[in-house]
Amino acid sequence: MYYLIGGSGAPNYGDELILLQWLRFLHAEVLPLASAARVVVDNNSVAGSTALFGQRYPGVEFVSRFKRMQPDRAKGSFMKNLVYGLGFFSRGHWRDHPELADAIAQLQSARLVHLYGGGYINTWLSPASAFLIGLLADAAAHFQLRVAATGIGITPLQFAEGEDLGPLRQAIEAFTVFELRDTVGYNRLRQIVGDGPALLCGQDDAFLYPVARQTGSQGRRRLHLSGYRSGNLFERPDVHDWLRRHAGGFDEAVYWECAPQLEREIVEPLRRLLPGLRVAGVRELLFDGVPAHPGDHMLAMRYHPHLVAARLGVSGQYLAQSVYYEHKHGAVVQAGSRFKRIHAECGAPDTLEQPLAWRDGGWGELKRALARRLYAVA
Repeated sequence: MYYLIGGSGAPNYGDELILLQWLRFLHAEVLPLASAARVVVDNNSVAGSTALFGQRYPGVEFVSRFKRMQPDRAKGSFMKNLVYGLGFFSRGHWRDHPELADAIAQLQSARLVHLYGGGYINTWLSPASAFLIGLLADAAAHFQLRVAATGIGITPLQFAEGEDLGPLRQAIEAFTVFELRDTVGYNRLRQIVGDGPALLCGQDDAFLYPVARQTGSQGRRRLHLSGYRSGNLFERPDVHDWLRRHAGGFDEAVYWECAPQLEREIVEPLRRLLPGLRVAGVRELLFDGVPAHPGDHMLAMRYHPHLVAARLGVSGQYLAQSVYYEHKHGAVVQAGSRFKRIHAECGAPDTLEQPLAWRDGGWGELKRALARRLYAVA
């Protein structure tokens, strides 16, 4: 059995894309070699994951156990939650959670426990998720399990002066591999834990396979938009002016609705500004392909739309509305994107730049090689 834990299920396009890539890999390369093996995915929503993936991957069991159990979401610090995880089995914390009996039994029988990627573990937005790092490290020691983490975005990662960081070093050392998806996260964690054998500077889990273009979408030039509520780019007068001047030069404007429950207040004003705006939802982007081609252009706030569009040859600009997003968008630029940054004090440039090719670094091949090694199919 393989036990995967991650940040998908909301739904949120980037997190669901990561899970889709791992499900594709498991069904293409792992399960055919181990036909009796089971796959358990522990994430934020059984209903959400089943609705998206249940019919396509009927052998996968979706649960919400350890991912939802994080002990002190409201006030616990990163280190407090990590330490709690480090004692979950060895100090008997599991006895306080009889509802986890089945999950613990599954964990014990796993060939690999895999913490898959995303930016859901950091000290800024979600310090409670540090529990998962401690939990897997303790499971590795207590049950002699192989545990691995891939494509993790762990920054911002800030601690109080003098805070004991020894538990974080202890936890990382228990992993077979702990892959960071960007150099910022890798360098920050390396400052804390040193040059341990587990640490790996890698890429986002979305690189596992190429993302397909939508069938029949060629021949139309599109303007792609991706937003976020905090610091909403599309509320700015300078961006409104840019859209009025340039949107008419495209055959279609497409909004990538990555988190439908959070983005309705962005979409409706855009519909009034851009009559005919098409909204591409999570399901379409995942399973129907992305309607993006060289010659298209994107204004992006979200990270995975930038990553996917740039890989498909789209030009564009991005806004990094926080340190968290500076690191995320910066990782895409470092990986090969030619998108230009929109700064807070000025909007998109007056002219559209000619599309520049994605500078492919062979990230897909490297990612699949890592996956094969972790799942012992290399």
